[in-house]
Amino acid sequence: MIRAVVVTKIVVPLLAAVVSGVTVWELDPNWDFRAKQEGWIPASACPGTPLALRITGPGDSITIPVSDFADISSPISIVLSRALGDHETLGLITTYQSDPNFYIIFPDLYLRKDRTQAKTTAYSLRLPGHPVRGTTAEIWAFVVNDRLAIGDRYASIAQVQALTATVAISSPIHLVLGSY
Repeated sequence: MIRAVVVTKIVVPLLAAVVSGVTVWELDPNWDFRAKQEGWIPASACPGTPLALRITGPGDSITIPVSDFADISSPISIVLSRALGDHETLGLITTYQSDPNFYIIFPDLYLRKDRTQAKTTAYSLRLPGHPVRGTTAEIWAFVVNDRLAIGDRYASIAQVQALTATVAISSPIHLVLGSY
């Protein structure tokens, strides 16, 4: 009796699973290649997967020299929880202690091949607006799915979050704007 139970409850389902897997492999051994040809993408790159952003550099609350032309001498590094979609754009939001506006910029970025990390391309990133040395700047990274639907300045971060084109916004980093 015990043998019959072992055979019917363990061995038969195990053999069925193996035969099923072998049959699928034999029918289409290149299923992954064909899936890519059909436009399938890995789940990690799916635009429907929620996105989280984190600015990893420069560090929070450090002093960054700002030139007379509002250039900072440190690149901004950003890590994404999934690959940036083909129709998504990564940008930055900045505001200053001395200015009530929230400025939107889309700087040139180096994007890692797997599209999960980005860094501003120049060591001289031009900040928008009128940053004042000795004050603090807040910088957020954000992703939009329609860059044309985004203006260049807003009155609050909540206004940017409420836009239908906004996919995700990071937590801010704080930079003390110093002299060269």
